[in-house]
Amino acid sequence: MSTKALGEILAAIGLIASLLFVGYEIRQNTISARASAYQAIGVATAAAFDSQTHDRQFLVIGQKTAESMDALDWAQYVSKMTVFARLGETVLLQVEQNLLPADAMVRLGYGGWTRIFGDPKAACAWNLIRPGVSNSFREYVEVSQGEPNTFDCSVFDIPSRLL
Repeated sequence: MSTKALGEILAAIGLIASLLFVGYEIRQNTISARASAYQAIGVATAAAFDSQTHDRQFLVIGQKTAESMDALDWAQYVSKMTVFARLGETVLLQVEQNLLPADAMVRLGYGGWTRIFGDPKAACAWNLIRPGVSNSFREYVEVSQGEPNTFDCSVFDIPSRLL
């Protein structure tokens, strides 16, 4: 074998090794980015729950029926639900960008958005949250329900917009 042929073989091996290394680094970066995304969503979700847990007034609102809520109760309820909608929307965006796997919405606790029309409070709150979220999150919430929001929210003291 000539020196030139040996040099070309070594160069090819070096190139292949470099490509394998780059592939490994990209894989490690993807794993790191995914872990960071899970951590950030987990921390934000925990902070939202912690805030809710320490808000006695909100906990009282959570125990009220939709009929017994006044406009201020509705405003607070919708505001808190908007927090969780934004977090869910963030998870869904990361799923759409293939940063998180398809089951991340359920895995991170945001699959409940597919069942909100079973609860009049959540369903009526959705009417105020809906205009402020992305089309993809809107579709995730509404398409998965199998039926449109059938609650007559006009019977409740819901403000037409948030305070």
